[in-house]
Order: sequence, then C-alpha cells, then structure tokens
Amino acid sequence: MSAEMDRLFPLGPKDPEEMQVHGPRLALSPKQARSLAELAARCSYVEIEDCGAGYKEVRSFDAEGKQIDERMILPDGGLRD
Repeated sequence: MSAEMDRLFPLGPKDPEEMQVHGPRLALSPKQARSLAELAARCSYVEIEDCGAGYKEVRSFDAEGKQIDERMILPDGGLRD
C-alpha cells in the first residue's frame, strides 16, 4: 500500500481541472460556527452533515479515525447529544 493510501485525510485536488470542481456548501450561523469550533478544538477532525431546517449533525474523530462523539448543532447554536 502506498503512503498516499495511508493518509488519514482525503487527498486534495491534483490538477487545475479538479480545482474547479466545487464541493457541497454548508451555511452556518455565527452561533453555530462558535459551537462547531468548540467541538473541533477537542478532536482531530469533524464531519458535518446538513440535516435541513438549520440542524447540523457533527461527528468528531480522533487522530486514528475513530469516532469519539456525535452531536446535533441546533439552529440557535445550541448542542444536543
């Protein structure tokens, strides 16, 4: 297995053509962004899923890629387990 395959995070764009491909967009209120920053400060990386109606599902992972937490960020920025 190559070193690239061992990387924890997905590889970025490889050429200018791929850099023109836009990914999904996620809109966060300032309060939601602060809550997300607080969650992200305690882990290696996070995955965010837009659940509609302003709700965001956030999964936190450690450096080995193991999920350590799953929370919902409410439209008002509050957190729910």
